[in-house]
Amino acid sequence: MHATRRVLALTGVALLSLAAAGSATSHIRTTGASAKPLVIGINQAGEIYDPTSVLPSTISVVAANVFDWLTWRTPAGKPIPSLATAMDLSPDGKKLSITLRKNVRFSNGDLLTAVDVVFSWNRLKANGFSDRIARTLIRWEIVDPTHLNAYFAAPEIGFVPSGGFPISDHDYWAKVGEAAFKATPIGSGPYMIKKIAAGQYVDLVRNPDYWGRRAKTPAVRFQTILDDTTRIASLKTGAADMVMQVPYQNVASLSKTAGFKTVKLVPSGSTVYLAFKSQLPTTPWANPLVREAVALAINRGAIVKNVLKGIPVSYPFLAPSDLGYDPSISHYPFDLAKAKRLLTQAGYPSGFSTDLPYLNAQTGMSETAQAVALYLAQIGIKVTPKPLTGADFVPWVFRAAKDPSMDYIAMFLGAVAGKFEPATALLNSFSSVTPFAWYKNPAANGLILQANATVDNNARAALLKKAENIIHDDYGFVPLWSSAMVYGMKSCIQFIPQLGDFDLLLLKHLDATKCKR
Repeated sequence: MHATRRVLALTGVALLSLAAAGSATSHIRTTGASAKPLVIGINQAGEIYDPTSVLPSTISVVAANVFDWLTWRTPAGKPIPSLATAMDLSPDGKKLSITLRKNVRFSNGDLLTAVDVVFSWNRLKANGFSDRIARTLIRWEIVDPTHLNAYFAAPEIGFVPSGGFPISDHDYWAKVGEAAFKATPIGSGPYMIKKIAAGQYVDLVRNPDYWGRRAKTPAVRFQTILDDTTRIASLKTGAADMVMQVPYQNVASLSKTAGFKTVKLVPSGSTVYLAFKSQLPTTPWANPLVREAVALAINRGAIVKNVLKGIPVSYPFLAPSDLGYDPSISHYPFDLAKAKRLLTQAGYPSGFSTDLPYLNAQTGMSETAQAVALYLAQIGIKVTPKPLTGADFVPWVFRAAKDPSMDYIAMFLGAVAGKFEPATALLNSFSSVTPFAWYKNPAANGLILQANATVDNNARAALLKKAENIIHDDYGFVPLWSSAMVYGMKSCIQFIPQLGDFDLLLLKHLDATKCKR
């Protein structure tokens, strides 16, 4: 037993109250790397770099390569140690003992300790995103620099499978202050930020002090190319060596082009769906007849086959391999005539007009939004698609969750089918405790919360099935398709995609050593 134990209660911003003083310089160490960077074209604006100020930070491919989580996963999704070499849960699920990897350093040389873990959690909590990971974490107990305990009021079965959370450098924050900390974040991952040209590119170089296996590519430039046609052209002309998010209509031709290839991850762990926020009783989305009309008016199968070239798959709720999968839940049928009758019955015989905001972070989203608008126009709902980047979409949804007057129909890219822990997927997508809360159904919410506190798999699966059926019968959302990630690259590149909630593109799974540079 250690003689000294330091208990830190979670009181909002306990560690954040430390004085933030010092220069706003970057504190990023140079490595002398002068190698020509591997250029990867991405369709991310890239402003979400600080993973403890906003989740899902994994929308940012930069953050995914600069920061480490407590645990991680193999490309196929199997949990493996990362910063935590052991996470032992008590039989009642209320105490988690964490052993940190020794001698891990952030890329500026700071030693990573248990203080950084608690700091990162308190930062997530202060920013309103900790509920996406755990709702009942009541206090931390630091035993020594590499050992700490988390105490929960109730079991949190999704904490370990999700990887816990990303870890940031407390000492760096204390030195440079909030603005510099967010602008040039420091992580312990395999890469470190060399330069950020906002809206244009981010240059990464290998972290010389990385604790794990050294990445094979010394320098990488993530080049922001939002336009699909321009991004593919950059690959074919040699301006880029690799691109994320190959448009589905270009996959076949690119795969047949000499000198290039594509790598697919199908499904990738995310679901594209229509979400209805309906807190005001006067909003159209508060009427279940309107929600049903929308569900029946969209030919999901035709969108997947004709617009998306049959590449993604589509599930009516969870995937067949998911705990709690219910085979009795089927896709909503395509029935325009009934959809029109329902809309008239709901009091909208002439339809109405609405915007359709959507997260433009996945290939096929724009085309899907346009197709949805065309289908809904046939029943009188005039839809104007509104594309938003991740940096704009996340705060918009966050703000709407706190404002009862901001009701909407929106197209989300979120974890539903294929998530590592389905109870966490339902909690983050449909419960009232997520900071993005949009679906309000007390019965479903209670079942979801109960499932997230239920350790027994069979009992948890039964609760999930009940919640799924309530949401499905309530037309709470309209699932469209499960995302498929397609990467285009020079034939000399070897790459293994990473299963996850979003398009991660982990550079440690990339090998370009056979390419002439």
